[in-house]
Amino acid sequence: MTARGPAVIVGASLAGATAALALRRHGWDEPIVLIGEEAALPYERPQLSKAYLAGQREARHLLVAPEQRFADNDIELVLGHPVTELHPAEHRVTVGGRERPYGVLVLCTGAAARRPGFPGATLPGVHLLRTLADADRLRAEVSPGTRVVVVGTGLVGSEVAATLNRLGADVVAVDPFPTPLYRLVPAAVGEMLAGLHGDRGVRLRPGRTVREIVGGRRVEAVVLDDGERLPAQVVVAGLGAVPNAGLAVSAGLEVGVGIRTDEFGRTGAADVYAAGDVVEQFVPHRGRHERVEHWKYAIQQAGAVAATIAGPPTPLDESPWFWTDQYDVHLEVAGWPDAGAPTVVDGTVGRAGEPGEFLARTVTAGRVRAVTGVGRGRELRALGRRLAGGVFHEETDEMRGSAWISD
Repeated sequence: MTARGPAVIVGASLAGATAALALRRHGWDEPIVLIGEEAALPYERPQLSKAYLAGQREARHLLVAPEQRFADNDIELVLGHPVTELHPAEHRVTVGGRERPYGVLVLCTGAAARRPGFPGATLPGVHLLRTLADADRLRAEVSPGTRVVVVGTGLVGSEVAATLNRLGADVVAVDPFPTPLYRLVPAAVGEMLAGLHGDRGVRLRPGRTVREIVGGRRVEAVVLDDGERLPAQVVVAGLGAVPNAGLAVSAGLEVGVGIRTDEFGRTGAADVYAAGDVVEQFVPHRGRHERVEHWKYAIQQAGAVAATIAGPPTPLDESPWFWTDQYDVHLEVAGWPDAGAPTVVDGTVGRAGEPGEFLARTVTAGRVRAVTGVGRGRELRALGRRLAGGVFHEETDEMRGSAWISD
């Protein structure tokens, strides 16, 4: 083991809870303390914009693990109390006005929804979506016929637009990019998603930005850059997330887009690690630091950090993978997407109300960087595992002759 003394994990997030449980699995026999700012038990966030928002899944079904599992693993939970200071040189943190020593520290403070900067963004009726409480507040204000403007059609924005549409809301979605998920999927797939939303009644405003939100005691309309005025009773800002790296900055840790770590999740401070959405981790095969916000990657990072703490250093050697559910379409992406790279498609992407089944591989310099698909999940995940270490060659003996690969 790399250190002795309590393992203190700051952030009762998916990554934090995963790291705590994984430490025990790897034989860590020192105390483990999991500290979270929210009072809720650690929960998973992907369904906040889908089934939970739709009222189809209860909060207890989102838990990373039941409370008893933490007790069974002798993991102390300190919930509803944010850590206010880190002291790496003294190996201690401050929480609730109390100093707590650590032998090893893992920062899993996650990210916060990016707040819009345009005028009127603080009016009642303007929502962000990152927590259970956010989802509860949003759901309480939406009913059939509610006029909703969604700002941003990335993962959260697209899913919220689809979910609220299915709840009967009148939804308009605004984004400066030409198609939903523009940076994450090939152009043809983005066009299919745009058609899918349009076919279901969501009115898209691609290539447009918000000038201001107007209203009196609450939001009344969204004014776009070209002067179009969209009546609105509810506005949802899906503008991405900002790493919660303030503690790390104050403690003098290296922070770029997120807390910078090596491939093992180690920061520049002795016995301090980081995992999850707050991290910008060095990826050897990419030759640079990368920040990945996906559910599975947080689990993988936390598991690798726990293994490194409890035993020999274990690098993360996995490629990102994520999924999105929009209407009846389950889309998956593995690897490192590049919206501008050439794409080779096997199957039919489809359009509008008739999305097909397909696998699309993104290729640069003769190498596959990512795979995107609908209806071919088993194949996609198998191919995604080949991307561990970054890429697999476009032409190999193993791949030649596959029904998915065209010669």
